[in-house]
This record gives sequence, C-alpha cells and structure tokens, in this order.
Amino acid sequence: MLKHYTWFPVHPPTIEKFGGMKERLSKWTQEEFVCNGPFVLEEWTQNKIIRVKKSPTYWDAANVKLNGIHYLPIQEANTEERLFRSGAMHLGYTCPLDKIPYYKERFPELIHMDPMYASYFYRVNTTPPSEDMPPDQRAAREALAKREVRMALALAIDQQQIVEHLLRGGQIPASGITPRDQSYDTPRVISYQPDRARELLAEAGYPKGRGFPAGVDILINTSEAHKAVAEVVQEMWRKELNIEIAVRNEEWKVYLETQRELNFNISRAGWNADYHDPFTFLSMFVKDGGNNNTGWSSEEYEKLLADSTRTADPKERIAILQKAETVLLEDAPILPIYWYTRTYLLHPAVKGWHPKLLDNRPFKTISLDPNWRDSFSGTAPAGIGG
Repeated sequence: MLKHYTWFPVHPPTIEKFGGMKERLSKWTQEEFVCNGPFVLEEWTQNKIIRVKKSPTYWDAANVKLNGIHYLPIQEANTEERLFRSGAMHLGYTCPLDKIPYYKERFPELIHMDPMYASYFYRVNTTPPSEDMPPDQRAAREALAKREVRMALALAIDQQQIVEHLLRGGQIPASGITPRDQSYDTPRVISYQPDRARELLAEAGYPKGRGFPAGVDILINTSEAHKAVAEVVQEMWRKELNIEIAVRNEEWKVYLETQRELNFNISRAGWNADYHDPFTFLSMFVKDGGNNNTGWSSEEYEKLLADSTRTADPKERIAILQKAETVLLEDAPILPIYWYTRTYLLHPAVKGWHPKLLDNRPFKTISLDPNWRDSFSGTAPAGIGG
C-alpha cells in the first residue's frame, strides 16, 4: 500500500504558498510544481499538453534515459490511433476496438495486450426512491432496489460474447469484482444464466419483462468503447429479459459528479487496483465509502472485512475476504462484466517498457532506440523527447 502515489511526499512551503492543504484544487501543481522524481514540470497547457524534462537534481539522474516526455490529453481513441500511425507519438494509451484485428494481423509488434489487476463493472443505484421524484424515475428506483432485479440483470449479461466478439483484447469474463489469480480464487457467483435471470425477474414482479419501468438507463462517460459495451448489454437485456434500457452519455467531470450524487440508475465503472490485494476492490463498498457510489451497505459484509484485518494467517484472511465478496455479489449492487487487459499501441523504438499488473512503471528506466525508423512514415516519430 505504501507504494501507492497517495503516499508520495510533497513540498510543504510550496503547498502553503498556494492555499495550503485545504485548497482542493491548488494551483501549485501547474505553476510551481516541486517533486523528487526523475522529471520536473516544464509546461502544462490544459487540454493540450504536459511537458516534463529530466531533473538535474534527481538523486539518480545519471541513470535517467530520456531528456523529457510529452503527454497529450486525447479523448477520442481514433484520434489517438491516427496520431500514433502518423508517427506523432510513441505510445497510444488505447486502441480503438475496430482497429484491434488490423494491428493483430498487419502490425503485431505494435499492439500489446497486457494483463491488469483491474475490473470493469456496472454500479447499480440501490437507494430507495424519494416522494418528489418523477413517476418514471421513482418506478426505476423501486425496481433496482429489488435484489432479484439486480441479479437478473447480472445473469443476463453474456460476458464471454463481449470479450470475444466486441473487445477482442484478451479480457476475461468476471465472476466477481476481484480479478482471479494464484493467491485468490474469486467466488463464482456471477455468470451468464439467462434462464435463471428470467426466473428472478418474474419473482420480482416483472414476468417476461411486463411492467418493468421505462425510466432505467445506463450512465456512461464519453468513450467509444464504453458506448459499444453499453449497447451490447442493452441488447442482451432486451433479448433475454424483454426489457428496454436506455444509454445516457456524459462528459467525464459531469459523469463523476452524477455518480457521486447518486443521480443515476446504472453506471459504468472500472477500478484499477491501488495495490495487489483483494482488499483494494472490496474496501470500496463499505457504508458511506468515497468510492462506493451505490447506496448499498451490509453489516455482515463490513464485519467480514474488519475480521480479515485481525488475523495474521494469510489463508484465513483470504477465506474471510472470499466470504465478504460472496455477500457483495449475492446482493448484486454491482454487475461484474470483465477483468481488464491493457490494450495499447507502442512503438518498437521504446525500450524498457514492460507489462505491469497495476499499470504503473518507472519512466526513468525507459529509453528510445535512436536508430529506429518508423514503420509507417519512415522517420523517427516525435512525442517522447529522446
């Protein structure tokens, strides 16, 4: 846990100069950034570029390979891919879904699909409706407050179809929130069971989807991939449960606020682990937790989480966490969809870049091969200063 960036030291005099720790959006990060890393801030033009340069005072400056790095904030995956293909950048953080087969076939050396300790899922707003809500929203909340409805939605999602035919990046269908690995066998609660899903929906009072409220929707943030997944899930629910669910798109900042305010029905979500342990996923869903954003809570769940911190036996601790995750999944405030891989584009000139489960890496060890010529344009691309 101590490796997480929230524990990085900061420079108190600089923080105080720009309003102190009480100032949530302090400008010190843009105007007078002080750090102890291998690079220092050179320029930050919001929504355009962040440039950093090699720090002359870094303790291990002799072993820092790059002179600088340029970070480009690009929202559209297709725009990012075009820049990469034109030789304007070395790393494309994502690859558009429809371009994955192209790169696999034509340029397999450029596309990477690394495993990640991360989950893609939907949050469900379990809070009961208020009296002043419009009738359609009140009916939507009443439906989603029923465990049977939430579980029906979870079991009607064909995760295998999503990862094999839509995403095609090596993702794994998720049976829970915590990715399965050698040290943790995720409870196998969620899987594609359409017959059981229909039974549960009928038990909730909506046989064959009859009477299911029209006001339920999926909130997503702007992304071609999120939109594609939501539309596939939307069609699965229509086919398997005979219910109509809309898709609502919001820009990133608005989406985050909507989620925090619990002003949604179902919301796309993802969680990249802060550290390699199931607790980083399960601790999200404690009552009033800052990352819960479902309105759900369980005394049994929180007791199990607390119990897991009181044993020194690693096997016993894992067994307790598995019980806690089972409680979470059986009450279904979340709908697991898949466990991530990082699918991205990387220029072969970049050396020292390795797969990382937490997707964080020491840039000090990364270098560029100055003799490489770009596969597309025949010239060495710009982007990361060599």
